[in-house]
Amino acid sequence: MSKKKKIIIGAVAVIMLSLAGLYVYLGGLNTIDISIQNVQGPYRIVGVDFEGRPTDKRVREYFFDFRERIEKGELKGRLTMVYFRDAETKRNEVKLFMCVILDEIPAEIPDEFRIMGVEVSEVVEARLEVHNIVMPSPESIEERMIAFAQNAGYTHQPISIEIYSPDNSVRVHIPLER
Repeated sequence: MSKKKKIIIGAVAVIMLSLAGLYVYLGGLNTIDISIQNVQGPYRIVGVDFEGRPTDKRVREYFFDFRERIEKGELKGRLTMVYFRDAETKRNEVKLFMCVILDEIPAEIPDEFRIMGVEVSEVVEARLEVHNIVMPSPESIEERMIAFAQNAGYTHQPISIEIYSPDNSVRVHIPLER
């Protein structure tokens, strides 16, 4: 084997080990905890509607805008995205409400925002402590959550609620019915 081949093989091995280490560091091996939870509902949320491709720059802009408003204390609550699933949503598009679950309703709400309530009492919850880069697809997580709820004798509402924590963990809630 030539010296050049040995160097290439060594470099590829170092890169592969580095990528594997990064995957583990970002939480790629963390399990997703799924359970049925009782929650204090209804959720009072304030935000904006969005319909379109999930890669649209407005999704990112709204996300960081809401996170900044929470950090500044303008909105007291938890950064959230509510996804609505219906037959009218086009393929590769989402219908969502980018928002904050309010701990308290503010005295003033910007004109571009609206307040909405989501009735919940029981949810199937997935807890994810993993970076977005190595997170499983939302579809695969939801499939596992729905199967878990059905095995426990529940049906689900056609929405999912992603609640982002300051520690970068995510809780996904799907409201349930008996």
